[in-house]
Amino acid sequence: MMTIIFTGTTQMAEATIIVTSVLRDVVVGDPTNVYHGSSSPSTATSGSFMDTSSQIFTDSLHPSGQTAQADQDSNINAATGLFTGTGDAGLGFSLTAASGVYAKSIFDVTFTLSAAYDYSLSGSLAANVDGGRAESAFKMFDNSLNPIINFDVVDYGTSDLATSGSLNAGTYHLVVGSIFDNCQDSTTSAFDASDVCVPGQGAMGGPYFGNTFDFGLQLTAASTPPNGGTIPEPATIALLGLGLGGLGLARRRKAS
Repeated sequence: MMTIIFTGTTQMAEATIIVTSVLRDVVVGDPTNVYHGSSSPSTATSGSFMDTSSQIFTDSLHPSGQTAQADQDSNINAATGLFTGTGDAGLGFSLTAASGVYAKSIFDVTFTLSAAYDYSLSGSLAANVDGGRAESAFKMFDNSLNPIINFDVVDYGTSDLATSGSLNAGTYHLVVGSIFDNCQDSTTSAFDASDVCVPGQGAMGGPYFGNTFDFGLQLTAASTPPNGGTIPEPATIALLGLGLGGLGLARRRKAS
């Protein structure tokens, strides 16, 4: 009788990350004008991306103008399972409730995992506003829109992005971004590049460029033992080896 013992190291499950859609957009605007960054929106599904948009808006109350600004630098590397990004949205001058100026930086990705993965998230969020609205968020959902990761800071607030866990094979949706506005229209708080701004949320003292996100999301194929079984611990393997050795010795003595 031949006995075979698997003593190798843990094997990695065959796995793939497939990025199926990407929306990256930096946008600044007022009720009548919207300015996107030079390469926004972007639907590229891999690589590094940099984008920025800045615009001066003038009105009778602020003839010197208000400068709204948004920028983003992001990277998708599905081969290594690493998603990274930084961005901010803000305003350079004070404005009244009648001005209606906004800035947004949005990173929106859908990806599919062919096998189980572990994830590790690091980074930070910050929001800083007085009289209007500021929001920075990092959210990840499964295909049924059940939240898996949910970090959200509003107005004055900061948050460390520090969490880890496991994902089963399936499709996931990642939304990251920062928003800065004094619009009445509540849809501007959603990460939607097609928002319409209606003035009147509040007067801002400015200048504010404190609405930021900075994240690194690492996906690593979950480890599984051969044939889905449990790999014995070294001590167990050693005891089993001694037992088999003793059994062989006893057989040799009996044969003699």
